[in-house]
Amino acid sequence: MTTVTGKLIGASSPQRVEMRAVLVDVTGKAAVGYVATLLGEVVRPVAITPAGDGAWTVELTANSLIASDVGDTLWAIQEGRTKDGTPINTYVVVPATGGPYWAGEIRADLSDTVTGGGTVVYLPGPAGTNGEDGASAYEVAVANGFVGTEAEWLASLIGPQGEPGTGGSGVDSVNGLTGIVVLDAADVGADPAGAAAAAQSAAVSAAATDADARVAAHTSASDPHGDRAAASAALTAHESDTTSVHGIADTAALETAAGAQAKADAAQTAATTAAATDATSKVTAHTGAVDPHGDRAWADSKFATTTALGTLNTTVTDLDGFVSDCLTRVSAIENGTAWLSGLNVAGNAVVSNGDLTVSDVTKGYRFRRGGSALDLEATGADLLVSNWSGTGFNGTQRAYLRLSADAQNVQVAGPVESVAGLYGAAVHKLDPVTGVASLGGKNGLTSIRFAGLKATPGAPTTGAWTAGDAVTDSAGAWWLCTASGTPGTWTTGALPTTGGTITGSLAVTGHALGQDTPAAHGLAAWCYDPALAVNSTTLTNGTLYLTRVNIPADVTVTKLYWWVGNSGSSPATNQNHAGLYASDGTLLASANVDAAVSSTGLKTTTITGQALSAGSFYWIGLLFNASVPPTLTRASGWTGVDAAANVGQTAATYQFAKNGTGRTALPSSITPASNTGTDFAGPWVAVGA
Repeated sequence: MTTVTGKLIGASSPQRVEMRAVLVDVTGKAAVGYVATLLGEVVRPVAITPAGDGAWTVELTANSLIASDVGDTLWAIQEGRTKDGTPINTYVVVPATGGPYWAGEIRADLSDTVTGGGTVVYLPGPAGTNGEDGASAYEVAVANGFVGTEAEWLASLIGPQGEPGTGGSGVDSVNGLTGIVVLDAADVGADPAGAAAAAQSAAVSAAATDADARVAAHTSASDPHGDRAAASAALTAHESDTTSVHGIADTAALETAAGAQAKADAAQTAATTAAATDATSKVTAHTGAVDPHGDRAWADSKFATTTALGTLNTTVTDLDGFVSDCLTRVSAIENGTAWLSGLNVAGNAVVSNGDLTVSDVTKGYRFRRGGSALDLEATGADLLVSNWSGTGFNGTQRAYLRLSADAQNVQVAGPVESVAGLYGAAVHKLDPVTGVASLGGKNGLTSIRFAGLKATPGAPTTGAWTAGDAVTDSAGAWWLCTASGTPGTWTTGALPTTGGTITGSLAVTGHALGQDTPAAHGLAAWCYDPALAVNSTTLTNGTLYLTRVNIPADVTVTKLYWWVGNSGSSPATNQNHAGLYASDGTLLASANVDAAVSSTGLKTTTITGQALSAGSFYWIGLLFNASVPPTLTRASGWTGVDAAANVGQTAATYQFAKNGTGRTALPSSITPASNTGTDFAGPWVAVGA
């Protein structure tokens, strides 16, 4: 194949211009050709698709490799049509070697007629190289024996002057005419223009006709050369001579000779009959042979066989009808009137200036560009948009999108993601599997996971939840899951505007209602404002004192705060401790405070960091054993304050409590239900990061 290139000039949409290459004869009529290396394969029209800038490339079979009954062939490159529909063609002869070729380099003109195997002579051949300068005439003369200079050689070319000629007389008239004379053929006895050629053509035709007639008469004559008459006369003379023929003198001898002649005649007749019979047999065999001269084999290699024609035709004699039917079908395809049972396209398929419709009697698709926009339409059933796992529309079919046929309704199966760029990270996500809509994420923030509406007030109390899930309750309050779990840890960010119930502690960073708050002091929580501590109480050795703190927001604490009003003395070694207990009674962290017992003031005890959850409560546990235990600050110590401070609570949730006596170390766990009240509001404690 040879590469041919070109470019459409002036087309605003080159891809929509109809382009193809068609094999034609020297007059531009479509032709059928064959390639010697591909037995019987017809060189078909070749589609061409130009690029956006009009440039196009096509692979074509070289014309020198194409055999055709019309003689030489060309390729017609169609580059669109005129307004009246006439194809705009450029004719080229494609070389077999070299390339790629620009169409203008191999362009050819058409002939007026097909001359029967004629040759296209319209392309100039490539320019040859300049030859060497030949010898001058003088150099040739020297090479042939001349001796002398160039000037002498030139002088030798001048011959002697000739004799003067006789003067002629003037002409007074021509053919009896005077003045300006114009002679025609009749004036000078000549034939009219073209008469000689016509006469010669007529003579040749008459001679050919006469020759044909004479040959026919000669062939049909019974004895054109007189051979039969001469033979008959000689035979008659021979038979009438009874005395001297071949020197035979007597009748008996003549009769003997006549018998021999009869036998010879009989033998000749038998030989002639046998020869005739053999000839007849051979002619009969020749006539009955399928292909005695190899004509059919030659025709099959040149045209087509019955098998190649398929079921539409049964004999090679139907080739014309078959080709005519093919041309009719191709025309129907080109004009859009053909109904095809199937269509397979190996390369690109282009529909220009039309819509693409796929339908049957009940439903169908249409790609329509005739409206104000580009439409993908369906009719007769729901439209499903799906994807197959296999490359051949096989494997697993995943139907992702459904457009209802009987309602303006769209369904999407699976998560739907909104991304800033295709295949980028999801910014928003609707997930029907988890029932969560993840929205937001501006300026690097994490998306909010909207998880639904709760039919009752308060945070969810059942089910598995993930940190970041947001739920609104029936009272209009929003709840945020801050730690994954069942049911997870929840916090609410705002007070209800029209009633509602607050079930946890409020996280206030400033001053709530003008009151001092732990956050204002950089603390996570305290049991009450330390300014309300009005007195102190000496603690009993071996008794575990518990003071509850309510955590308003998630925090990791590393500090426990408590307050010594009057110092103790002589602490028992490793029997004075401060610790952090969870609401279920588990000891989370603790530290030895032997050294802190013997001095007064605010005490800060460092523990291993503990993550505390918003809305939960914890106890600070204090245990002392010393010859004089310390006196810790407290609030009210009025009679009955333990009952008042813990009013409405169970032992397992007491604000101020004692749990066990005679202890020398903090237990790893306690039983909150075993708590008992104290007779004062204290000791005062706080926790912080």
